[in-house]
Amino acid sequence: MIKKILQKNLWCFQFDAPDETRLGTNIFVLVNNSEVLLLDAGYKEYLTEVLTELKDYTIKAVLPSHYHPDHIDGIRLIDHPVVYGNVHAEDTVKLYMPDDVETLKPTHIIHDKETLQFGDFTLTFHHAPGHSDCSMLIDINNTYLHVGDLYMTKNSGTDVLPYVVWKNISKHIDSLKGIIEIMPENLLLSHGYISLKEDNYSDGINDRISYLNSILESDNTCTTEEALKLTTRPFAFHKWRADIKKDL
Repeated sequence: MIKKILQKNLWCFQFDAPDETRLGTNIFVLVNNSEVLLLDAGYKEYLTEVLTELKDYTIKAVLPSHYHPDHIDGIRLIDHPVVYGNVHAEDTVKLYMPDDVETLKPTHIIHDKETLQFGDFTLTFHHAPGHSDCSMLIDINNTYLHVGDLYMTKNSGTDVLPYVVWKNISKHIDSLKGIIEIMPENLLLSHGYISLKEDNYSDGINDRISYLNSILESDNTCTTEEALKLTTRPFAFHKWRADIKKDL
């Protein structure tokens, strides 16, 4: 684990990928005096290390970007946390972790464009389905935008193909366009690069839209190489192209 201070009261704890088939993980922390707010909780083994670093702080709340296991498993380690999520979050927990719904579902429902104040931070939530129905963009002071898994890279910086199912491709494209509409100074990623500035992520977003549009326009018949024909950079995790199957 490495700790990176993005600004005085915004930190990131980054974990390497456990093997080549998986991605690294970033857990972001907003600090307000002796209280902290977590953006994602990671797996339990990751949050255990983070909580050791935060032993002198109180965990005020958790804001998962979405409710897949690698973003919420660590919630188990926090006593009676305030956990925010949108109306689709509980359904995601039921799908992936059905035995733990009561433990991991949100305690507070937030709505599209709703804001939350935490110390010097104003957080604005944008529903951004695609990777998951419950995915959210979290705008931090109109400076940072936490994008969850809508935009992923390896820790080395190599871009990673979007992970999305067929029925959600159009939603994923719209959510990527939503990032461009907000156009923050920096993206915060749950996997890979900790922070990306606009001159680095704009082409990456356009490449992802191009890739997904090619699949959509071909009615899911194009090859990975054909889908990537108009992109400007290499992408890893080509295996995820095969996971885009027509709904059965």
